[in-house]
Amino acid sequence: GQRDPTAEALASPDFVVASRDRLAGAVLSELRKGRHARAALSYVYVVDPALKSLVGVVDLRDLVLAPESATLASIMLSPAIAARHGEVRRDVEAVLWKYHFRMLPVVDDKDRVLGVVRYADVVTGPEAESRA
Repeated sequence: GQRDPTAEALASPDFVVASRDRLAGAVLSELRKGRHARAALSYVYVVDPALKSLVGVVDLRDLVLAPESATLASIMLSPAIAARHGEVRRDVEAVLWKYHFRMLPVVDDKDRVLGVVRYADVVTGPEAESRA
């Protein structure tokens, strides 16, 4: 049969990443400048400033409700659930289903974010219906 695509192959480059020491207010004003695609605006993936490794995730709703002076580290969920770059589509789909995420970050062997797999890109279409 056809080989299942990997998480890395399914990943979109449109995602928001910020350092754990950034302030909620600063990140929000950056997002308001509109440099990111609308589809990228669900989560902010929080990284360690030195290693660039994924340390947490902030839902946009939590970011909006947080005090301007809160650091991302103080409001993030940690650890962030992510797909490894070599995981196959059905595994990525299972994680998206299980946790009801709108998107899932894809990380390399050093936990750096390579991209995101969107729920809508993976769980729609005839293949999804035939497996449901």
